[in-house]
Amino acid sequence: MSRKTIYIARHGQTDFNLKKIVQGSGVDSVLNEKGIAQAEKLFNAYQHVPFGQIITSKLQRTIQTAAGFIEKFNTHNIYPEFNEIDWGILEGVKPSPENRQEFWEVTKAWSQGHLERVVGQGESPLQVQSRMRLGLDKLKREKAENILVVSHGRAMRIMLCTFLNIPLRRMDEFPHSNTSVYKLELENDIFKLQERNNTAHLDY
Repeated sequence: MSRKTIYIARHGQTDFNLKKIVQGSGVDSVLNEKGIAQAEKLFNAYQHVPFGQIITSKLQRTIQTAAGFIEKFNTHNIYPEFNEIDWGILEGVKPSPENRQEFWEVTKAWSQGHLERVVGQGESPLQVQSRMRLGLDKLKREKAENILVVSHGRAMRIMLCTFLNIPLRRMDEFPHSNTSVYKLELENDIFKLQERNNTAHLDY
């Protein structure tokens, strides 16, 4: 019987998060002071788990968030497949009524099943899911029984839908905040959700 426990966490806060600027995969931002504190709280709360593998995207904010775990467990695997969605022309742009309207229109279209829709020069959820599946195949081959994955907000939503075999149009049913954690059990090729958007560690 094959069994793994997968913890999926979002990265800590960046100044882009604070200013509500879309980052996406094209903005390689770093954690701000609050984000570093959040990452420390995440580590303090979960360092007791015997992680055999730490997986991050290739972006600095996820690697920084996982730094304590990487140092303690002396393991780290970068999965570019788990990068954030490419938000195209919205990335790194100061919020305005016009670009916020474009953002809400495209995310509403996704919830209505128009999953091929993209922001200009960006990725669609279907394109992200395609690379997520490649990452999932790699993850299943990992020998570790306990795995920590640190990724990104929209990427996590698509990842969870993909892992749990839930239609992508329902991705917004998975809320997230900086360093929130989802816990899944993978047994005999089937994922089951055990914990949802856990932020208890931030209360300490």
